[in-house]
Amino acid sequence: MVETFNSKVLEKKQLTDTVICITLDAPKYFTFIPGQFVQLTITNPESGNDKNYAYSILNNPKEKGRIDLCIKLIPDGIASRVFKNMHLGDIFSVRGPFGRMRFNERAHEHYFLCTGTGIAPLYSIITEYIDRSDHSFKLFFGAKTKDDLLFYDEFSALAETHDNFEYIPILSREEWDKTGHIQDHLASHIGTDLAEKTFYICGRQEFVSETVALLQKKGVANECIVKESYG
Repeated sequence: MVETFNSKVLEKKQLTDTVICITLDAPKYFTFIPGQFVQLTITNPESGNDKNYAYSILNNPKEKGRIDLCIKLIPDGIASRVFKNMHLGDIFSVRGPFGRMRFNERAHEHYFLCTGTGIAPLYSIITEYIDRSDHSFKLFFGAKTKDDLLFYDEFSALAETHDNFEYIPILSREEWDKTGHIQDHLASHIGTDLAEKTFYICGRQEFVSETVALLQKKGVANECIVKESYG
């Protein structure tokens, strides 16, 4: 059920030079499905006009009373300017949840493919369902440098403690175990048996389109691809 409520900023963390994570409070009744997003109403500080901006929810539903958002700061962006000047205790109007990126219970092999803040809905899904030992999870995270790998320590720790989770970070502008782009490495991992596999893709529009095209070329059916893009 879509709800509208005012939400207070509880915390703000700088994850990288260009990415922040903010925590908003939420009513106890607010719930969502991992992978969904909310809309924040942002007021243009110059014109005074309001506009809704969509951000995927980072945390999972077990964490009641909060909404974590992973936000890319864009030079000269209106919303980015507001977030840069934001203080703890500031109030935003929040509406949601929205979105159809959801965990496929019927599949047993789950491939998560993302770049940048596209990790947010995938983080929510993975941390919610990772303890289901009859499901396997593979996360391909494409970034320019190691510093751009959001939540690197968290995912590395998950890979250490969960035999059913594989973390595959890929860098395009730094020497690394795997370099290039996700599409350069994906085919060798998915194999030819596509039964019971679901692919979750999130990132910029170009990345999502190219990755979907590659999967379709490999014979992956559209109903086995769950995608969400931005920008």
